[in-house]
Order: sequence, then C-alpha cells, then structure tokens
Amino acid sequence: IVLGGLRRKIDENDSEKIPFLGEIPGIGKLFGTTKQKHTSSEMFIFITPHIIKDSKLDLAKQRENFMQKRQGDIDEFLEKLSVAKKNEKKKLFEKSLDLFFDR
Repeated sequence: IVLGGLRRKIDENDSEKIPFLGEIPGIGKLFGTTKQKHTSSEMFIFITPHIIKDSKLDLAKQRENFMQKRQGDIDEFLEKLSVAKKNEKKKLFEKSLDLFFDR
C-alpha cells in the first residue's frame, strides 16, 4: 500500500556575461554563457500489512529472526559482554593483590 509521497522539482538558470559587451542587443549572447539545471526528486511511503494469526507463533518467529542478527547488534549480548569484562577485571585485580601480598 502506498501511503503518500513528496515530489520536489528545482529549476535553476545561471547566466554570466562580460560587462557592457554582454548587454548589447543581438550580439550580447556571444559575450556570455547561460546554464540551465533541472533536478527532481521523489519520496514515497509504503506500508506492508501482515496478518497475524497466532500471536505466540509470531512472537517466536520474531525472536528467531532477532537472534539471527550479528551478535554485536543484540542489546542482551552487549550487556553480558560488559558484565564479563567487569568480572575479568575484578579477577585480575584480586590475583594481583594475592601476588603483591603473597597470599
């Protein structure tokens, strides 16, 4: 379903000429240049409806798709990685204290 869209059209005219000579009627065009630029852009908004028959099945399918993403993209993975790094630093600190105080 196409919901809507935007369309933009820009026309630019630019002219350069030599002072006085470019203003002479008839031969003035020989002493100048004219540039024309036409640009247009369009943007459409599409909606794709999906019929959900079984919400539990759909939720499981969404979770499966979510888990197939790269591990670095998943928030839960990033949180657990942060906790693991903190635990590793803590263990390293404790081991260094053991070595320092000869426990």
